[in-house]
Amino acid sequence: MLKICPICNQEFEGHGNRKFCSETCKDTDELLNRTKPEPEILFEERPRRESELDAKNAKARSKGLTYGQMEAMKYASEHRVEV
Repeated sequence: MLKICPICNQEFEGHGNRKFCSETCKDTDELLNRTKPEPEILFEERPRRESELDAKNAKARSKGLTYGQMEAMKYASEHRVEV
C-alpha cells in the first residue's frame, strides 16, 4: 500500500501502521513534537468554597471525634439509643 510521509511528502510502500518513509523522517517528527510549546491552560482553578460539611467536620475534630462518631452520638441522643 502506498502511503505519503507527513514530513517529506514522499510516497513510500507502507506496511502495517508505518507512518514515515525513513528513520530520518521519524527522528525529525520526534524532534518537532518535542519542541512544541506547552498547551495553554484553558481555565483557572477556583478556590474551594467551604461547605456545610466542612464546618461540621471541623466541629467534630475540635471535640476529638470523627464526623461519623459525632453523627452517631447525635442519632443516639435523638433516638434514645445507648452508644
